[in-house]
Amino acid sequence: MSLKKSQVPSFFEALADECAASSSLVDEHLEFLHIIRSFDRIDITPAQLERDWYWLSADYGFGNASIALADILSAKKEGRRYIGTPSGWVDCTAPELDGLNLILDRYQEAASDAEATGRIGLSPMDLLRVSAGMNGAVAISGGTHDRHLLRRLFEFKPAEALPPPEGLKSSLRPYQVLGAEWLRFLFENGFGGVLCDDMGLGKTHEVMAFLLSLREHNGMDAPFLVVCPTTVLSHWDQKVKAHAPGLNPVVYHGGEGKRRFSTISRKKSKTCGRVSSVKTR
Repeated sequence: MSLKKSQVPSFFEALADECAASSSLVDEHLEFLHIIRSFDRIDITPAQLERDWYWLSADYGFGNASIALADILSAKKEGRRYIGTPSGWVDCTAPELDGLNLILDRYQEAASDAEATGRIGLSPMDLLRVSAGMNGAVAISGGTHDRHLLRRLFEFKPAEALPPPEGLKSSLRPYQVLGAEWLRFLFENGFGGVLCDDMGLGKTHEVMAFLLSLREHNGMDAPFLVVCPTTVLSHWDQKVKAHAPGLNPVVYHGGEGKRRFSTISRKKSKTCGRVSSVKTR
């Protein structure tokens, strides 16, 4: 029987029991060939980084060999399970590559450009999916600035460390700085997320620091809206007034069936809407 190299993995899979029982199935000079389902690194080379889109090339490494992300996505697009390499066959259905299924549709829209240049356009979330499930390291080449931005992304940190908020009247503990930076990381990359410190550890302070950073370093002067249960409205109001008075908190609430809020402006007050919240301006 003659087999193409691309057919060998399927042959082995079909005869798995026989392969396990045989002691002389493969010649000695071919014993180094195997089916590759895990990788020890990802090598990323950025070409152009924009706020919401990263153009880059990426390679999955295993031992002394590697395979391009573009080649894996092309094989998935064409329904090919295995890709032949000098070291064996990459299994495109390996669990470490499952995250790529979520970006396959977007890749198909620009597949010709990716296959020609080896560069792929990925959102920040897509780039995290590329490395999802990986046990190996992420190696980033390119300019210092681009390496810094991508490294911070993989570390789940904002592009820059959080400057001490000038409008915060209290100091943040080290873990609270990490919480505020986590919120900035989510904001910068358009992610949703959860801040889930235990009760009493200062989540309100972390949010205040985050809001002040948007005001002081991002130039945001529009009001922020914090929606919360009525049982903590007074808590939010007191904390903001005591620790970040520059946010100018205004409480909107009302009784059951009469939930109304008052908007306080420089000229007059007016009543409208149905919401329970604290609004900072």
